[in-house]
Amino acid sequence: MVDSEDLWAIAGTIASTVGAPVTIEDTDSEVVAYSPGQEGSDDARVATILGMRVPQLHIDAMHTRHLDETLATATGLFVAHLTELGLLPRIVAPVRVDGELIGSIWAMTADPLEPAQEKALMDSAALVAPYLLRRQAARQADAMRRADAVRTLLGGGFDAADAAERLDLTPGPLAVLAITVTPPADAGMNAHGATSAYATSANDATSANGATSANDAASANDAASAYGGGLLRRTQSLLDAHLSALRHRGICATIDDTAYAVVPATDDEVPLRIAREFQARTEHGDRLSVGVGPTVPGPPDLARSRADAETVLRLLHRQGRTGTVAHLRDVYLDVLLMRAIDFADTAGYDPLGAITVLTAHDRRKGSALLESLDRYLACGEDIRAAATELHIHPNTLRYRLRRACDVADIDLADTDTKFQLRLQLRLRALRSCTD
Repeated sequence: MVDSEDLWAIAGTIASTVGAPVTIEDTDSEVVAYSPGQEGSDDARVATILGMRVPQLHIDAMHTRHLDETLATATGLFVAHLTELGLLPRIVAPVRVDGELIGSIWAMTADPLEPAQEKALMDSAALVAPYLLRRQAARQADAMRRADAVRTLLGGGFDAADAAERLDLTPGPLAVLAITVTPPADAGMNAHGATSAYATSANDATSANGATSANDAASANDAASAYGGGLLRRTQSLLDAHLSALRHRGICATIDDTAYAVVPATDDEVPLRIAREFQARTEHGDRLSVGVGPTVPGPPDLARSRADAETVLRLLHRQGRTGTVAHLRDVYLDVLLMRAIDFADTAGYDPLGAITVLTAHDRRKGSALLESLDRYLACGEDIRAAATELHIHPNTLRYRLRRACDVADIDLADTDTKFQLRLQLRLRALRSCTD
């Protein structure tokens, strides 16, 4: 049975056989073992070995070039090209158990392999598979145990106190952070970053050449899902490391598609600072959305902090504000408005009134009455400033405002009406984020 020490020896043997530096990685792009001797290595290999994980920049590039799709479906060797990042080619051997991908071996070389070398690489993949499978199972079991305990903790009540003790959480006031990750948009490149020189089946060759069959579409969805899941797991791993450096360590776990952290906090500034520091120091911090719940006296009250953190997170999603850390107190008005919209939608009410009327009119007539009204109110009722922003003459704006009053039966001389319109425009902006 292969153990961790054997794995390092295997990596060295593979490197000697194929004449290239080697890394053995799991499905989260974490390095399990690598070969000695880094002569001729490129920057990516050096950074990967130093961090014992593939840098996020290169994971993103692999996703953009559809290399994750190729790896997800390949049963034989393929060549990964990321020359736009100045990287040398890699020959990749997927590691599978009963068809499930559990890792991969990467050999950095620009030279094609001899048949004997190809066989040695694939044989090595089969040799390391049992170890990677045991490692994966152990990590999944540990993650499930932690998630169950953290789920109980976040539920509050008497059970939360017991969970806090099991998790060795520091007694005292606590706060919840709720974190999600937005993967980058695919660049939409048609060419895959892989070649089928080592494909061992028609399916491998099809995947490497970017065919658009139903099977390829399914594998692309699977790869995208795995990429997003890996990004979230990496976020939790980095968050765990960040929390471990605190004087009073917090606890974190991933539940469904959200990473949660429970942190000791003497006041609301502490969790906000922790969240901001984490977001600033994380390599993909611009894709994080972090909702910070209020500080509560202890574990029995954590359900309230969690609920508020999730509410803030939902607002950030609705507004499309990635790369943002927000505390409930900072977005309280928008949270109230979001809840008002949700209530109105559930009850079948239309809270937008005149705004709905103007929207329908503009759609029918191709006019811009609502946009003109919005800019006028946003500019503090300054006709000239609003007209400048709209690139129209002030008299044209005056005409549009009169038409808006006639169409929607509103009076812009009335203070209450203008307040209501401003409120409705803000409600509309929040609702539009979900359309």
